[in-house]
Amino acid sequence: GYKRSLAADENSSSSSLVLKEQDRYKDCIPLILPCQHCSSSITISTLCDMTTTPPRPSFSCPSCGKAQGAHYIANKILLAARSCIQKYYSGSVRCEDSACGYTTRNTPLSSRCTQCYK
Repeated sequence: GYKRSLAADENSSSSSLVLKEQDRYKDCIPLILPCQHCSSSITISTLCDMTTTPPRPSFSCPSCGKAQGAHYIANKILLAARSCIQKYYSGSVRCEDSACGYTTRNTPLSSRCTQCYK
């Protein structure tokens, strides 16, 4: 198989690498789930929250501080993945023009909308 490697020169710092990671995943949807203990929302966008001292896992609730169960997290990730896969295979394409908004499940033969021709 192939291995993914990170190419960086000697002059780059870790902060620039973090910025590149943020740019890389900027279009990803964060996992938002309710806390098992207090029902507040937990947004999981990274594995570890580096803003706290000491760094704590992102699977901990910011309100009550309690960690979530491994099976609970695994189930929520599986359900979120299934939802994204279902959206992907629904196959709808929407016109980029906000005034048009035409949606179709047919694969367009050109990059132009068949309704507004933009």
